[in-house]
Formats: sequence, C-alpha cells, structure tokens
Amino acid sequence: MDFPRFIEQLKDKNDIVDVVSKYVSLERKGNRFWGKCPFHHDKTPSFAVNVDGQFYHCFGCGASGDVIKFLREMESLDFMEAVELLCKRAGMKLPQHISGKDADEAQKLKKRRDRLYALLKDAAKFYHACLKSKGQKVVEYLHGRGISGSYIVKFGLGYSPDAHSLIDYLAKAGYTGEEMAAAGVAAYRESRPADPLAGRLIIPIITAMGDVVAFGGRDMRGTSPAKYKNTAESEVFTKSRHLFGLNLAKKFRPPDGGRKLIIVEGYMDAIALHQAGFGNAVANMGTSLTRDQAKLIKRYCDDVYICYDGDTAGQAATLRGLDILRQAGLGVKVVSMPADTDPDEYIRKEGVPSFEKLVEQALPLPDFKIRALSKNYNLGSADGKRKYTQKALEVIAAEDNASVREELLKQLRDLTGISYDSLKRDLEGLQKSPPGQLPFPEPAGAPAPMNVKAARFMLCCMLSEEEYATDYDLLERSLAEPAHIKVLGYIKECRREGRRPRKSAVYEISDDEAENLAILECGEAMTEAEKRAYYADCLKFFRLAELEEKLKIVTAEFEREQDNLRRKDLVFRIQEINSEIKKIKRAMIDKNAEKH
Repeated sequence: MDFPRFIEQLKDKNDIVDVVSKYVSLERKGNRFWGKCPFHHDKTPSFAVNVDGQFYHCFGCGASGDVIKFLREMESLDFMEAVELLCKRAGMKLPQHISGKDADEAQKLKKRRDRLYALLKDAAKFYHACLKSKGQKVVEYLHGRGISGSYIVKFGLGYSPDAHSLIDYLAKAGYTGEEMAAAGVAAYRESRPADPLAGRLIIPIITAMGDVVAFGGRDMRGTSPAKYKNTAESEVFTKSRHLFGLNLAKKFRPPDGGRKLIIVEGYMDAIALHQAGFGNAVANMGTSLTRDQAKLIKRYCDDVYICYDGDTAGQAATLRGLDILRQAGLGVKVVSMPADTDPDEYIRKEGVPSFEKLVEQALPLPDFKIRALSKNYNLGSADGKRKYTQKALEVIAAEDNASVREELLKQLRDLTGISYDSLKRDLEGLQKSPPGQLPFPEPAGAPAPMNVKAARFMLCCMLSEEEYATDYDLLERSLAEPAHIKVLGYIKECRREGRRPRKSAVYEISDDEAENLAILECGEAMTEAEKRAYYADCLKFFRLAELEEKLKIVTAEFEREQDNLRRKDLVFRIQEINSEIKKIKRAMIDKNAEKH
C-alpha cells in the first residue's frame, strides 16, 4: 500500500468532528459544527468544522487544516506522532512496509525516534539505580528539602556519579555514541563522549504521553556556575514544547473538581507542591511560557494559576507569560509570592495551609498587571503617575466585560488618587478608534484575479465530484498557481485509480494553507443551480482566455509568413478563432442581460 492511500484510510476511520469534539464543545449548524477556537482567545464561536470536507477553519485567527494537523497543533506532535495517535484511536496498525519516498522517510524517522526513546528510558533507569547505590549524599539533600522516598521514586529522580559511567552502560546496551549525542545525553570531549550532567542530581523530563525526552540536572558539587542544567535539545526534545510534571498533573483531580493547573518555574518547586498535595503543579523549566506550552496546557485544563518566584526576574517572567495563556483561551490568576521566595521554600517555612491561602487570594490577570505595573513607576511624581496611568488604562481597555473595567478603574483610582470620572473619560477616549482608521484591519493582499477565482471554484467542484465538473484538460492548460496544479494532479490521479478524491487531502498536497482554504470554501453559500451556472461561466472564461492567446500566436505567425498559400490558411484559422471568441462573448452578454 502506498502512503497517501494509507493516510486516506486513516482519515476515513477518524471523523474530524469526533476528534475535535474531544477538545472543543461543538454545536451543529447546517453542514458545519461551530465552537470556540482552541488556538486563540475566542469570545464567540468562530471555529468551524466542515463535515463534508473533513477540515476545520477559524474565522477569527485563520487556523485551518485536516484531522492530522488539528492533532499536531493540539498535542504539539510531529506528523508521524499524530498519525500513530490516530492509528491507535481507530484500531489500525501502521504498516511496516509502505511504499513511496515520503513513507520510507517517515518509517526511518519513526524507527530513529523509537530508538532514542528507548535509550532515554534506559538512561533514566541507570540514573535512578545510581541514586540508590552511589548517591547517599544526594538522597540526604533531597530529604533535607522535604522530598520523601516515595516522591523520589514517583518522579524517577536519579544521580550521575561521573562523566563516563552512563556512557559505558549505554554502550554495553548496544547504543552508539552518535545515538547518545542525538538523544542529548552525551557531549564529546577530546573525541570521547561524556555525560554533560556528571555529578548532578538528575530529574527526568517526561512528556504527557509518558516518554522520557530529556533530563534536568542540579549541581551537587558547588563547582558549576549553572545550578541547573538541561540536556541539549534533540530530535525528541524541544524545551519550549514541554512542561515538567504534566504526565502526573494531567491525572490529578482537585477536591473542587475543577480543571486547573498551577505553573511554577523550577523542578523542585513542582515536586514540592506535588508532595504537599498540589498534584496539579507543573514547571515550565525556568523559561518564559511559549505558545506551544499554552496550547498544551489548554488541552488539560481551563484555568491556570501562575506561581513564580517573588523576585524581580520572577515578576518579569510572569508578565511575559500572561498574555500568551490568555490568548489560548485560558482563565489566568496569579499567586503573589513574598519577595525573594519560591513556592518550595515558602511551603517548608510557612506550611501548606499558608500556601493554600496564597492560592485562594490569587489575583485575576488584569488586577495583577495593574499592581505589577505600579512598581515600575514613581507614583509620587506627576510624570511617573501620568505614565503609569496611561499603561494601566491600556490594560483595562483590553477587558471585554464592562463590570470588570469598572472595578479595575476603581482600583486605579485608589492607587493614583485620580478621580473615577476622569479615568473613565480617558478610558473611553482610548477605546475609540483613531480618526481615519477602521476598527478592524482589512484583509491582507489584493483581491484575487478572475483566473484564480475560477480555478479555485472548478477545483472545489472536482473535489466534490460534481457530475458536470469533468473539464480536466482545459483547466490543466489554464492553471498557473502551484497549489492549484498540485490539487488538480491529485484529482486526476484519483480518477485514474478509480477512487474518490478527499477534500482534506489538499492539506497534504500543498503547503499553501490560505489557498487550500480558498479552494475548499468555494461556493459555500450557492445553491446547486447557481454552482452549475457559475461553473459554466468559469469554463467560458478559461476557454475565452485560451482562444485569445491562440489568436495572438496565429496572428503573429501570419505577419511573419512569406508564403501566400500558407498565409491564406492562417487567415482562415484567424477567422475561425474570432468566430469562436464572438460566440462565447455573445453568450456571456446574453446571460448578463437576462440577469438585469
């Protein structure tokens, strides 16, 4: 079986509505299902799933694709990982021998990735065994930080005794130095692979699916300028796409039954919170939150509590991550930590009940922003107060809810001493569009020319197998857009092989997502009679364009020709072409006259 045929069967077994509805609440209207977009902060349902075409499109942010792309975006997966997940869902087996260059490459990548996963799992087992046999001081350190033996096991913590023990162990297990380097657990020093986390407490980084993909290491010798260090990014690990502890947090159900996560900065903070009973804690591993992480979080919860260190750097990291989370459609609250304190430290000093109160008192996102911004300005000076007020009003203006804006204005009044009425007037002025500007930007790019519109419509009709859409050769001669040529090639291939074309296949055939969607959305609001009539108009347009081009060629040939007999033949041909052009133009004029 070739790879494209297998992918078609896989899509047939995984209806896009069924898959999307696991992530998005959908409501049927006509031949579409509508819901709030999972890829941006959607106020009203703008995310549509097309049943007939088996594709999705958001009319708010422009996201579109087929069922494979949807899973890739939602779960932060590569193409083959999404295919494997859909295979499991449908009870299908990924064929071991699929023909075709793309399939061969995909199989090689899968084998390679599986090999690296196995290596990393073996490395994790080795590190954990070393902690038990050689890491007594590390165990004492963990116990000193309040981490019990059961949580050491639960998180698979380990120890790297030196630069070469892991390397020798993996080599004996049959792994090559190249594979170790590709997995990130070996760095070459003087032509010999060595463990980059030697002498460190080891923390396995595990995906939501349960695969070990990397390791974090805490310095235990006090000789490294970097207290914490990760293994390098690799073929299976990109730091910005993972969250530490999510494999455990996704299974946790808070006492109130809500779907929420607590996000902290570091590994030890997350482990400490889990042991304290906050099993929904995850760590973003010391970096600012990314859009990939936000999408991943959205998969597992509705609300997020950000709990970063109470220092200047922690506050800055908090502000960078807030908008990304909100744009993903998450409810965001911020736990305000005391200065120079991290969650792990706070729980050990103040206790679990005190930390619970901090969580209960968490500020909604806009409230936190307004208070955090006040620390950047001298409110005792007129200039500082003006600059702060302007920034705070921009935060308030972004709020959709009128009652929330009113409450925030009262807070700003109390912080600045400026009257509520004055602040409200300034806010109203800020919310109005500047003179001469539209409230929303116009679509990018110039309107599509007629030949592009006609090609889109004819391709859409051919994908739908309309009985009147059979003019493949004329269309093929008329196409100029690379995406259109690829789609028509797919349609003709399906016709030769006696199989039905699939609309969602355009996402595999062409990388031009905007053009793909333009093809699939053609004629959505038309009746069958209107579609048939418009298809006939498209044919006339292309036929006319082809004839006019022929006329130019024959006329130029006539002007160059010296032989009188040949010139007579060319005159006759010119007359024939002109006659055909006039017929088509007359038919088009008559049709327009009927409309009016």
